[in-house]
This record gives sequence, structure tokens and C-alpha cells, in this order.
Amino acid sequence: MITRISSDDLAGRRYLIAFHPADWSDTCTKQAQGFRENLKEFEEFGVEILLVSGDYIFSRHEWAKHLKLPFYLLSDHKHDMGKAFGIYDDTTGLTRGRCFWWVLTVP
Repeated sequence: MITRISSDDLAGRRYLIAFHPADWSDTCTKQAQGFRENLKEFEEFGVEILLVSGDYIFSRHEWAKHLKLPFYLLSDHKHDMGKAFGIYDDTTGLTRGRCFWWVLTVP
């Protein structure tokens, strides 16, 4: 299912926001699977997972289906989030080659 998420949707909720460079790569796939396998532990702390990359929404959707990922995957194709978090690399056009994450409570 493809859904738009706004800052209003995040208000008052706790999220782990993980950035990764690209869907379908070995490293990013392993990281996503790790989040999936440990989802119950995050849920025990009331934390929802948002996995962000610059891939197109259709790639995100197919990758999520393929890996059976039960959390939101965000498409940051214009790199607004990556730039806001200071992790977008202009030379490669990707978020940096490792995963960043934060647990945030949006007011």
C-alpha cells in the first residue's frame, strides 16, 4: 500500500528513522531484515520504524513486499529529508553509505 505521511501524522509518536542509500543492495537488505526481525523489541518501547531512501516509491513498494517489511518505507527521491538531516551526498546523489537512525518524538 502506498501512503503519504506528513509531519502531522508523526505528531506525538516515537519513531526510529533509518536512512539507507539504496533498496535491493546486500547491506541495506540485511539492515531492513534486522529491523523486521527485531520489530517486537522496538514495539515494546513504543517505537515505530521509518526506513528512508532516495529510491522511487515503486522500488520501495516492491522491495517492502519482497522482504515482507511490516513498517513504513519512505521515498525521499527529492532528498529533502536527507538534506535536512545533513546526510545527503551531492557527488553520489545518495544518502551516505551507512545507516543513520534517531528515535524522535515529534511535538
